[in-house]
Amino acid sequence: MPSTYGFLEGGHATLESGAERLVAQGVTHILALPLLLFPATHALEDLPTRLKDCLPSTGTYEVATTLATTKAIYHGLAEKIK
Repeated sequence: MPSTYGFLEGGHATLESGAERLVAQGVTHILALPLLLFPATHALEDLPTRLKDCLPSTGTYEVATTLATTKAIYHGLAEKIK
């Protein structure tokens, strides 16, 4: 399964360049895994908007939940706080 990474900030290894690499490999659906703790602007707005803007009209995408919204991370953080 093809995979890559891309950053929302900075000019190196951008989300757009990552998406372009996947599309060049024939990928038509991208599952974006935001390595962010909480679902804030980057995960809820920036990521979907930028994916929509850079993918061809036939490309689709979905954005997975952010890390702290998963049970494993939540329980790990709760234990550390205790």
